[in-house]
Amino acid sequence: CEMKEAMIWLQTTKDALVKIDYYAIDNPKDKFSSDTQKSESSNGFTNHIVLNKLQPGKQYQYDVFLDGKKVVLPYETSFSSKKLWLWREDAPDFTVAFGSCNYINEESVDRPGKGYGSGYEIYESIHAKKPNIMLWGGDNVYLREADWDSKTGIYHRYTHSRSIKELQPLLASTQNFAIWDDHDFGPNDATGSWPLKRESLEAFKLFWTNPSYGMPEFEGISTAFRIRDVDVFLVDNRYHRTHHALADSCDRRMLGQAQINWLVEALKYSRAPFKLVVCGSQVLNSEAVHETFANYPCEQAYLLQRLADEKIHNLVFLTGDRHHSEQAQRTVGGVVFHEITSSPLTSGVHNQADEENNRYRVPGSLGKTRGYATLRFSGPTKKRSMLIRFHNQDGKIYYESTINSLNP
Repeated sequence: CEMKEAMIWLQTTKDALVKIDYYAIDNPKDKFSSDTQKSESSNGFTNHIVLNKLQPGKQYQYDVFLDGKKVVLPYETSFSSKKLWLWREDAPDFTVAFGSCNYINEESVDRPGKGYGSGYEIYESIHAKKPNIMLWGGDNVYLREADWDSKTGIYHRYTHSRSIKELQPLLASTQNFAIWDDHDFGPNDATGSWPLKRESLEAFKLFWTNPSYGMPEFEGISTAFRIRDVDVFLVDNRYHRTHHALADSCDRRMLGQAQINWLVEALKYSRAPFKLVVCGSQVLNSEAVHETFANYPCEQAYLLQRLADEKIHNLVFLTGDRHHSEQAQRTVGGVVFHEITSSPLTSGVHNQADEENNRYRVPGSLGKTRGYATLRFSGPTKKRSMLIRFHNQDGKIYYESTINSLNP
């Protein structure tokens, strides 16, 4: 949702003509219609429907039409266009929800035994918090052996995971942005050598409505956007990744030089009181375990040193993947960097995290349960704060802390 345009993601189960009618809640008689699109199998029956008759700072209601007939949905379908506040007033307060690792069981293709996923009502809990946006931190679907080697399989997995009833209200009235990690890119621990990486990228573009995907200098899912006064950077930790066990550690890369150059320059340009960098792999963890950035020691050190040299303050990494949650804080060259790891949403919980010697973990922040994080941004323009909360799947808060913005 921007000031003058919004994009609605919609998927059907068969060929159909789709359109959306919408109106500002304070003026319901003045209705607008989107262009009509054809939903068909070639695009996975997905549609990105642009609504381009918006005014800033308005709340809108919308209705879905299939083949000319209105679809009656059992949940709210609404959105708000961005408010024009800059130079006029303090930035509005707002809330971001964040999580990763969403596994939806499908018995016919899952491993034998107890299902790896459960607790889908977590999405009702997130929706009840009424976040302004939901950030999906990777492993948003889990491609199975039956999925990852064909476009048909990849589209099926996205469709199956996206279709659960508990998720629909969150999709229908909250802005959703996403990155990916290995399980929505390819097989477990897949790297940039995965031969179907372009098919995975095509599916990602169909099932998410991020502002853009990659840059002219490099392919992938990287992009950036602003929510109120906070800049959000979505980085791609898969498309250009090499294997973390390559013999020469300085030949290994997770992000790649072109993406790092883009990220550092974009962060340098930002004047936001907080800068959120969303990445599928943990960035600050001191230990080279599983797929943390520490497995790429030369690139990790290079990125953090460049950020420190450029004095990129108020930088918070949002990461997932690990099937536990924690907060970390690391100082490089006098610059303090923060990390919020939130995982899993509905997949299994791992218990090894307390055995790791992550030197940068904030004491008391480790969570070993299904859940999600919320980030509440508030305060006057030059004294913004970010309230971090970890919630279990029922929404109960089990950890919180506050980071205040610096103005060096």
